[in-house]
Amino acid sequence: MVVLSQACALLVRVKQLGMKIALATSSDKEHLGHCGKLVDMDDRVDEASSSADAKASKPEPDIFAAAPKKVNMRADQGGCAG
Repeated sequence: MVVLSQACALLVRVKQLGMKIALATSSDKEHLGHCGKLVDMDDRVDEASSSADAKASKPEPDIFAAAPKKVNMRADQGGCAG
């Protein structure tokens, strides 16, 4: 896995702006924890959705509908980076 060099800085800036971060991944929860450590995001992400939260995986958009619900938002109120 290649970590984007500015991934942590992006999360920090999003939090500074007062926004919530809901991570969405089609991977399982165990892999999600590993990724969190790589990007140093554990204390910056408010909620996370993994494959367990979606009925269908890629290319279906289910995971992008599940993540915002965890922070009481609609899917059209957020953005996506990946």
